[in-house]
Amino acid sequence: MENMQLAYKDNLKFGDVIVVYNPQSLLHKLIGLITKEQKFKAGHVAMSYYDNIVEAGSRGVDVKQYKDYSPKHHIYVVRPMQDITMYQRLPMEEYISDKMGEEYSFFQLPVIALKYILHLKRTIDVSRKAVICSELIAGCYEKAGIAVSTKEPSDTAPVDFLISSNFRLVFMHKPGLVTKFYGIKD
Repeated sequence: MENMQLAYKDNLKFGDVIVVYNPQSLLHKLIGLITKEQKFKAGHVAMSYYDNIVEAGSRGVDVKQYKDYSPKHHIYVVRPMQDITMYQRLPMEEYISDKMGEEYSFFQLPVIALKYILHLKRTIDVSRKAVICSELIAGCYEKAGIAVSTKEPSDTAPVDFLISSNFRLVFMHKPGLVTKFYGIKD
């Protein structure tokens, strides 16, 4: 089963979004509870960046090699509905380069939670020099002209990538339950 869980790596394209949910993580459970999405649960996102993964984690924005990125939890891979053109890729690369090394915005998480709890339309970005995982990837796609949702990147939650009409599910793995490819070799 471990091999199937990692099989998605062989078929990633630049810009594919890897969405992870760890059912044992209190933070992931809280994110799932607050976002109230019934079909999917999601707690973290990263993006395929050539032969690497780019993400905003607790240590900030960083690029990791595929071999160093092996979450052993629920994994979904979503891909934009349209192929990313070279003209879209260039601003995405520049955005990632500009964000490299920025800190993780721990304070943005409770702000987004309040937005969901109080049913606010928008929140403020409490840290211009730090990002959360979904904000990083949504901001990257915003530079390419591809909206994840109608939300600002700083308001974007990991599950928004799974329910976006601008992305399609190409891979899903739930340990012990299901591993399925959805045309990932397109």
